[in-house]
Amino acid sequence: MSRNYNTVYLRTIETDIAATGVSGDFEFDLDPHAARNNLLEYFHFVDGGDAQVDATAGTVVVTLSSGNDVFQTISNGSFNADQARSTNRTKPNGYGKADKIKITLSGITGTPVGFVGLVTQSVS
Repeated sequence: MSRNYNTVYLRTIETDIAATGVSGDFEFDLDPHAARNNLLEYFHFVDGGDAQVDATAGTVVVTLSSGNDVFQTISNGSFNADQARSTNRTKPNGYGKADKIKITLSGITGTPVGFVGLVTQSVS
């Protein structure tokens, strides 16, 4: 009896994102080659000393572009800023090739002066 085995090779590309500022649009380049699953793995606000802090209000919107700077909404791509570090919040994610991620911040209050995050792209 013979068996056929299908082997799937999966690799993950990680892109660190960081910016100073808590208002407006922040765009970051991603690897556009063969990515299928894009996930904002983590996101949190930081103070002037890069320590993690919580916002007290505001909104975070995450969108992806597959080219020509046309950004599309993604699953779970909008959340309250005070929930940025919550383990109960579903992570923003999108399926398909993406060459940029945009983080849009509005109404952020509290002590944050910037943010950091990690985007993972699973490719096969």
